[in-house]
Amino acid sequence: MMHHHSAWINVWESFRFSFGANFSTLLMNLGPENSATLLLFVLVESKILLHSLRPAVLTGVAEAVAAMIFPFQWQCPYIPLCPLSLATVLNAPLPFIVGVDSRYFDLYDPPQDVVCIDLDTNMVYISDDKKNMNWKQLPKKPCKNLLSTLKKLHPQLALVHRKAQEGSAVEMTPIEADFSWQKKMTQFEMEIQEAFLRFMASVLKGYRTFLTPITQAPSNKATASDSLFDLQGFLKSRDRAYTKFYTVLTKTQIFSRFIEECSFVSDKDTGLAFFDDCVEKLFPEKGSEKGEKAEVDSAEDTRLIELDESQKSEHTVFIMPPEPPPDDGQDRLPKY
Repeated sequence: MMHHHSAWINVWESFRFSFGANFSTLLMNLGPENSATLLLFVLVESKILLHSLRPAVLTGVAEAVAAMIFPFQWQCPYIPLCPLSLATVLNAPLPFIVGVDSRYFDLYDPPQDVVCIDLDTNMVYISDDKKNMNWKQLPKKPCKNLLSTLKKLHPQLALVHRKAQEGSAVEMTPIEADFSWQKKMTQFEMEIQEAFLRFMASVLKGYRTFLTPITQAPSNKATASDSLFDLQGFLKSRDRAYTKFYTVLTKTQIFSRFIEECSFVSDKDTGLAFFDDCVEKLFPEKGSEKGEKAEVDSAEDTRLIELDESQKSEHTVFIMPPEPPPDDGQDRLPKY
């Protein structure tokens, strides 16, 4: 059992580092509610423009935005740091996630249908036809749990940043202070990721019971999500107050691709198995039958991600370089 648990930790670690996401920077620069609003825009496949004067912030947040919808994978154009000379991509007639330097606005006016996220001022700019779109359109219970966690972590994260800036760890050596900082930030990163993972598990809970068995050779139609998934059954099993959200979600490319990967052999099978394991941990019994209303109350004390203890050592191991070859050309036995 312990080996199985460690395997899932390593699976999640590989996903996390492959994305290069920085969830702590996302929360610090946008706050809990704007982070949840951004999640909504990603899930419904909006045109999203992230901008900042700080390239490191921009890329870290862009990667987090792409990673926050796991197990979904963004299917449309994604440019975490777009050169201003290529900013005409923002006129593309399809969803995208693009990060640009804020000086873009000195040169251009963004298209009206683009959602602009200012990471330096914590502001979200949207067109009038989308002005009512915010985190309140997300399913109530999963969103409530997500915001509760983010609101708890946000002031703690701000305090750690403030202490680091004030140099409060003067009693520590620079190396000790750096280890302490990295340890705290890794913990924050893990808890924020887990909050988004819980949300996605709650929203998609029981999805596998609505997968339709494949009874014929794959064709163009057979690979479409409407022939692989009992869409109406899934919608009926969700909270009726949020039927509009789920209807829009199930029409996105990220959802269609997700259903295809669940139905056929995929290189994402390990990630899907990890996600299914998370759903099972949160909802071990309920909602296993088709048509049963999906409850989204999750056990608060159930951890989905834990630190790999083998990576927590604060000791530095110094390995000597190999000894240079002797001048006489003869091989000598190594000395230890």
